[in-house]
Amino acid sequence: MHPGNQQFADVQELYSVAGLNPHKYEHSMSIISDMSVAASFLSEHNIADLRFIAYVDNDVRGISKLETFVEIDKDLLFLSVYGNKAGEEVYVRVYDEATGEEFLTGLEHGFIKNGIIGSVESPYTLSKIIPVIPKSYKLSQNYPNPFNPSTRIDYQIPEDSHVDISIYNIRGQEVTTLKSEFMQAGYGSLVWNGKGHGGITMATGIYFVQMRTDNFQKTRKMMLLK
Repeated sequence: MHPGNQQFADVQELYSVAGLNPHKYEHSMSIISDMSVAASFLSEHNIADLRFIAYVDNDVRGISKLETFVEIDKDLLFLSVYGNKAGEEVYVRVYDEATGEEFLTGLEHGFIKNGIIGSVESPYTLSKIIPVIPKSYKLSQNYPNPFNPSTRIDYQIPEDSHVDISIYNIRGQEVTTLKSEFMQAGYGSLVWNGKGHGGITMATGIYFVQMRTDNFQKTRKMMLLK
């Protein structure tokens, strides 16, 4: 596939996942941004997993990824934002697909019909990146499920707390502990490789993942296949 066609396909896939139909809107605005002041943030995350999402109220109006330009040593964001009404307040958040974390940014701007904010030579600097604190406790269903040989488990806590996440077999016996430590409010993600204490590979069957905190307990059923 031609690189230009591949890039177009990638953008369309992002729009589809976000539920964004740009054809609903008459106008667009382009934002060209960098993260030069957020080096520490980038060092803690895989750039390929980051999605930059533009909102008006709670409606998704744009989504894109960072592009690395080796020749100018920059990671740039080219974000198209769609709308009909000038002056609508547009804000941008960062979503990490690998961890499920969401982050606020300092990028807020009124919608400009067919406007351009920033340039390759002088990009708008994306700053003030801080995590969004979840409003509730949650232990998500593992994915994939059934699985072989590993599966991902996402979770979130709205307040600082000690967090225990363990795997149990159908007899209620603990197979392994994935996490047992104090955690600040936010999001987390773990991978279970289908092994128990001592690195023993577990047999095909039903297992349970249980999350416990000071104020929350949740259990979900998983199926390990061989």
